[in-house]
Amino acid sequence: MNKIDEDFYNLAIVQIKELKNAKPELNETLEFYESTLNAQRHINLSFQPDVSVFKADTCRDRNSKGLPLLKPEDIEIDPLLLNKLLEDLCQIVRDRKKEAIPATFKITSLSEQHKQLVKGLIEDASIIDKLAAQAMIDPEVLYFLADQAVSPFVSCYAEKLQEFVDSNSWLRGYCPICSREPLISQLKEESGKRWLFARFAIPSGYLKDWFVLSARTKIRIYCVIFL
Repeated sequence: MNKIDEDFYNLAIVQIKELKNAKPELNETLEFYESTLNAQRHINLSFQPDVSVFKADTCRDRNSKGLPLLKPEDIEIDPLLLNKLLEDLCQIVRDRKKEAIPATFKITSLSEQHKQLVKGLIEDASIIDKLAAQAMIDPEVLYFLADQAVSPFVSCYAEKLQEFVDSNSWLRGYCPICSREPLISQLKEESGKRWLFARFAIPSGYLKDWFVLSARTKIRIYCVIFL
């Protein structure tokens, strides 16, 4: 593991711990998110994507046309790591709401369909619905599992590809790396600019520059990954 310790997941977990002390009435929910982030962080630190096929000129050309750098077929996922993360996430969900995941649910069969999961999350949400019907699980639960399981892998790609993105010229309302629509925005007071944050492609290496601590709430904007 050669990534920096002060990564997104570590920052988020520290903020959750602080919030648990400040808002004990939220502990149950915060512990759920903390467990999810810990499981994701292990995968994020363990996975090393091969981005040698991505060329700077090609990437910048795609962005200039309003296209994201990543297509679903570009994203390679380690099936063993994915299977481990899905197991952890299923246990986290079951600990909170046992009946949310039926006993018949097969994690292995789902991890074997990881390319379909990625395509369903990025391009066609109906794929998740079809997979949910096959697995006899609530589509919303499956979407949560898929979203949380895939995000640390895409984050690893984003960390490697961030140098190809000109954030000052990208003014579109979706992520230049993964194409996901944002869940959170940050308003820059000095310029009036509004920065949008996708929940998928959050590069861990420089988040501390993007995420600002609110003096009022004492909560860093860490929730893009798991909202």
